[in-house]
Order: sequence, then C-alpha cells, then structure tokens
Amino acid sequence: MADWFPTFRSIGRCATDRSVYSQLWQQFRHTPYRDLIRLHLSGRLNWRAAIAESDLPSNAQQKISDVVKATRLWRLEKSQIATELIAHFHDGQQQGQSVDDLVAEFGETATVAQMMRIAKKRNRSLLWKTCIAGCYAFLGFLIFYVGLAIWFFSGKPNPSVDYFKVVSANAVAVPEDQRAWPVYRKAWIEHDFANLNMGEILGKQEADEPWWNDWRPGDEKWPKLVEFLEKKESLVEAIRRAGQLPGLGLELKLKQDYSQDDLLAMFGEDKDQVAEEHQSDVPLLKDALVSARFLHLQMRTMSWILVTDVFRMADVNAADEVTEDLLAMLGIGPQAAELSMLVHGLNGLALSGIAHGTIEEVLTQYPDLLNDRQLKSVTEKLASLSPRKLIRVKGEIAFQRDLIQRTYSDDGNGDGRLTDEGLKLWRGLMTPAMSGFENDLLANTAINVFGPGVAFIGGSRKELEDGIDGVMEAMVAAANEPLSQRSADSLEQLIDERAANPIAKAMMNMLLPAYDSIVRAGERTECTRNATMIGVAAYRFRLKHTRFPETADELVPEFLDSIPIDVITGDPLKYKLQDNQPLVYSVGADLDDDGGVESLDSDGKPVLNVIEQIGFYPVDGDWILWPTAYE
Repeated sequence: MADWFPTFRSIGRCATDRSVYSQLWQQFRHTPYRDLIRLHLSGRLNWRAAIAESDLPSNAQQKISDVVKATRLWRLEKSQIATELIAHFHDGQQQGQSVDDLVAEFGETATVAQMMRIAKKRNRSLLWKTCIAGCYAFLGFLIFYVGLAIWFFSGKPNPSVDYFKVVSANAVAVPEDQRAWPVYRKAWIEHDFANLNMGEILGKQEADEPWWNDWRPGDEKWPKLVEFLEKKESLVEAIRRAGQLPGLGLELKLKQDYSQDDLLAMFGEDKDQVAEEHQSDVPLLKDALVSARFLHLQMRTMSWILVTDVFRMADVNAADEVTEDLLAMLGIGPQAAELSMLVHGLNGLALSGIAHGTIEEVLTQYPDLLNDRQLKSVTEKLASLSPRKLIRVKGEIAFQRDLIQRTYSDDGNGDGRLTDEGLKLWRGLMTPAMSGFENDLLANTAINVFGPGVAFIGGSRKELEDGIDGVMEAMVAAANEPLSQRSADSLEQLIDERAANPIAKAMMNMLLPAYDSIVRAGERTECTRNATMIGVAAYRFRLKHTRFPETADELVPEFLDSIPIDVITGDPLKYKLQDNQPLVYSVGADLDDDGGVESLDSDGKPVLNVIEQIGFYPVDGDWILWPTAYE
C-alpha cells in the first residue's frame, strides 16, 4: 500500500501530463498477478527496464539481455535471471574486474541460457510439471489416435462368400419333382394364404377361448371351422400331399431374387410394400443373411390346418385322410428345418412336436379308427425322422461368418480388422426393424469418434473366428455326450475361456446361440418321438391281440425293431400298463426309475422342463411321455 498512494498523488499533481498515464500503464502491465492481488504495482516483470537502470556498460547490458531472451522462460523467471546477472556483473566490478573481462569470461550466450533455463524449470511447481506432462501425453495420444483413425477408416468390408448357397445346400439337393414348395406356392396363391386371417374368418377370439387349432368336434365354434376347411379343400389337399414330399426345396434368397410367383405366395398382393418394410437402412445389411425372410409362420399355420383336418376327418371315420394328414404333419417339420439354421431347426422341432401330440390324441380319442396298415405307415415315418438331427450348426456358422465378413476387412489371408461400416452394421442390427439408423447423428458420431479405439482393442477377425469356432466345437462335443453325463459349462464360461478382450466377448455373445438349450429342445422332441413310436406300436399290438402289451419287449421285433431309447440315460424307455392303458416314461432328471410316478413341482403340477433340471435341482419322479406328450 505504501507505493500505491504516492503513485496516485503524483497522478493528481500531474494530471495534464500524459506520460504519467503511460508510466502507470507500464507498471501495471509488468506487475505479476500475485502483486496486483495485494494492490502493489511492482512492475518487476519489466526486466528490460531493470537492465537499463543497472548502470552497467552497454556491452554488459547487451550480454545480459541476450541471455535472458535466449532462456525462453516465463516473464517472472526472466526478471529473476536478469536481476541475478546484474548482481553478478556488479559483484565482479566490486572485486576489481573490468566489464570486458567479465563479458569475455561469461561464456556462450546459448549455453548459459540453456543452463539457466534447465535450472529454472527444475524449480517449477509439481502442478506445472504435471500439467506439462499431461499436455505432452494428450498431444502424443492425439497424434496416435489420428493415425489410428486413418488406419480404421481405410479398412472396408469385402463380403466375398455367398453364404446363402451354404445355408440353402439341402434345399438345392432336393430333386425338382420331389419339392413341396411348387405345390404349396400354387395353393397359397390360389387362396391368398399370406393374408389368411383366422380371426376374421372364424369370429372374435374370446379371452378364455382356446385357440382355433385346439377346437374339436363338439366345441361351439367347430361347425364354423369345418365350414372353413370345406371351402379350402384344395388348400388342405395340397398341404396334405406336399407335406409328404422329401423336401421343401425353397432356397433362402433376398427379396429381389425371388420370382414374382414366389413373392406373391409369400406376401400376397402387397408383396412389394410388405417386403420393403423389412429392408434395412444399413447398406451392408440389405444383402445379408440376417435380412432374409423365412416362411416359419406360414409353415406353422399349415400344420395347424392339418391338426384341425385330422379331427374333421376322424369325426366322419375317414381313416385314410386322417393317416395322410398325420404323415404330412410329420413331414412339414423337417421341411421347415431344411435350411440348416438353428432358428429353422427350432421351428421344425415345434412342428414335429405338434405332429407327435396329434398322433397320440387321435389314438387315445379314436382308438379303433386306424388299421394296422395305416398305423404301420405312421410308425415307419416316425422311425425315419430324428428330431435331434434337425438341430444343425452348418447354417448357423454360415450366419456368423456372413456377419463377420460384413463387419471386418479382409486382408486376403483370413484376417482383417474392425471397420466403421461394420460397427454401423451392428448398430443397425440393434435398431428396431433395422431402419432409421442412417439419420441417427448421435450414433454415427459416436462410431466415428470411438470407432478407432474400439477397433484397436477389439482384436482381429481371425481372433474372433477362432474364438467362435472353439466355443462351437466345445458345445457340439458336449451335446454328443449323454444328457446325464453332460458338462454344465455355460456359454458365458466358454466365451471367457476363448476371448481375450471385451469387444470380442461382446460380439461372441451376440453371434453365438444358446446351443445347449437348443440341443435339449431337440432331445426333448426326440424323446416324445420315441414315446410316440412305442405308443403307436402298442395300439398295433392291441389290434392283433385285443389287448395292450404287458411289457415293451412284446413289441419287438414284430412292431418295433428295438425299444426306442431314453435320451437322458441312453437306456430303453420305460413302459407299463396303468389302468389298462399304455404308459411310456423316462426316468426323469433324478435318473432313477420311480415306476411311472410323475415329477411334480411345488404347486403339484407336472414338471414340463424335466431335461433342463438334469445336473441342477432335479425333482423326484419320472418324466411321463405318453399319454401327455401332446400337452
């Protein structure tokens, strides 16, 4: 404060002298912030003024000025160095040395300046050093990330393998004259099957009312359903006939690659509009396997139509038509699974399960309807179709590889890196209906900014493919073990063992199916098929001997080549008479024979997912397969 007020007093006395204002401004401009905060205009940053006022000869002042400028330090540090050098020359003069000698002994300007710069920087605060280190680190990271971005954005996916052909190999192998699709196609076009709406045809569905395929003779709406089937007789006959052909014979294609008749059958008159609604905005998805459409809903509707027709024909004792319907139902399941992808296999299993349940229901409700010849044909059809074989991984691997080749670049040697187009493809997959993504500015910006980093830590194409192959091999190997001896390793555990980074793990989780659960679904349907074979054979035995067999051994070899196995243990399924009716069962999840006592949950209801309990918390009791396989 002592220096402050005299300054203002002098300003007041010399208000007309503009040099006073200039002097005040110079003091203010050369005062450190720390002094200004204390209201002290020190002006001590003006090292040039300090040198000029040192009374040193011009050569000494020039030397000091050159050194201070060469240090390239902060102004306060330059001021301190200038003060130190002035003191140095003054000390030398007091000791009797001439200024010329002091200048000559001083040394090279650049060397001295560098030494002083190093010393001053060494004494700077830890905060400053941390900030400087952080700035250099950020600059280095920025340079690295720019190079990484150039590397990332220069990679482009190059889809080169047509996996549609891989998935469709079984369909292509079906001889032209044995394909069911041409028969279905003609009937579907004739009856506008793509737009078939049973709700509109049969009336409003009440909340507590069974679904239309569960209606049976005697139900209130049964006459209306019969009327519908009579009007659609040519459709029913086409399904009945085509369902018994060896294969569907329909290749999986993109919408634009199907013929006009195919599109008309699949989508009806609105084929162009309906198909376009399922097109993706992501270019790489437009020709990907994931964008293809399959007829799973239509196949299920056909199966339900046959279920209803079975009981329509059974009600009028039309045994031949009932037999033809049952054989067609058994054939539709494998037709639906022809494309060898797991989702199609699951659809085939569901349709096969419907057929098994319908066979059982017909025999228990109409035990005298079918003759031995008809039952034998059903048994032979059952024996020729293994539901477990509908679960195939070839198409699933093709599906995975197709997405990978659209996600990663291809270096020509089976390797590559993650690309920006590939990340946009995955973002498109996670967008509802796979549309509207291209206009998502926030998502695209995120991919552009963070994509290079994701690609850098995400591993290579080969690493991902090898990891997927390893997990698939482990899952397939485990599926070949008997259920009672199967490893309980989860998909997450298998992925953790074979993936080294989080990006690869995330992609493997999205690409890999819950294979063990799917295999178990196949084994469940296999077991119901095996039980159905025993049940049909028991009814054939009854036709010949007017009674059911006491043991399953009585069915071999006349009615069965051997007793079908229990998929849980690999041993023959259990059979007994209960209330003079056949009872077929598996030993269940507890792996012991309880004599046909059904496994019940804590609420006293039958346990439906017995297979899923194996190795975990099995409920005591057996798994009843007949007469409840159709429930």
